[in-house]
Amino acid sequence: MADVTLKHAQYLYFKAAESGIIAEREYFILPSGVKAEVAAYQDYSDYSTYYTTPFVSALPPVITDIEFVDISTHYPPAFSDYERSLSHIKKHYRARSIGRMFQPTGKHFELARSIDEALRERYSEKAHAGEVDNDQGGITV
Repeated sequence: MADVTLKHAQYLYFKAAESGIIAEREYFILPSGVKAEVAAYQDYSDYSTYYTTPFVSALPPVITDIEFVDISTHYPPAFSDYERSLSHIKKHYRARSIGRMFQPTGKHFELARSIDEALRERYSEKAHAGEVDNDQGGITV
């Protein structure tokens, strides 16, 4: 289950990057040879006066509902003429790809927004409380 969730998250990231919602990542190599990502800071001060911390500013951009639909919706490819000519048993297995179809519902929008808000709120609270290293609070999905 976790592997499926990770693959879906990666798919959403690549769709968002492909559409231009999320900019491509930049990296540099540390002296130890470790590849480190360069943070891309955003200005979220229009959303909340508490969102001016570097931790919140390093989060990905807030996306609109339309952008969420664009990056999360997935339909399997349409049947080709060749696939229409297959035997009924092969068509059955080909038709099972419909199980990978995804179209977000109202609950998906609520969940996405809740996770986004929880991350931003916790990061801003930690920085304003001066407890950047604390492990209080959080979110469980």
